[in-house]
Amino acid sequence: EAHEAEWQARATRAETREEEARRAGVAREERAREAEEVARLREHVMREKDQQLGAADSEARRLREDLRQVSEQLMGAEYAMASTERRAHEAVRAKEAQIIEFLRAVEAKAEERDQELEDTRHRLARTEAALAQLMAGQ
Repeated sequence: EAHEAEWQARATRAETREEEARRAGVAREERAREAEEVARLREHVMREKDQQLGAADSEARRLREDLRQVSEQLMGAEYAMASTERRAHEAVRAKEAQIIEFLRAVEAKAEERDQELEDTRHRLARTEAALAQLMAGQ
């Protein structure tokens, strides 16, 4: 009976070790899956950020081209002023109104882009904080 009790105790300890090893393996697998998910999230966030920055750059280039065109139009208006004062004054007033409208549109667009970038920064900060928490949890 003493031998049988000892063998049972050894078998129980072996089963316990096997269960602990299995749990440790499951925990490692879970940490690995979480690490992969964190990497996928980080890559997604970076791709999204790059796309948004690329879109903002494209928009800025387009707005600069619009500004260049408006500047050329303004120069055309100044040339028209040489032909007749009345036509020139009317053209300048029309161009000034266009420029003011354009600049207001540019300012509104810039504010919108600034807000979008700020929102993106906040989302990125929240995502990075969540990623840090996930990483700290491992």
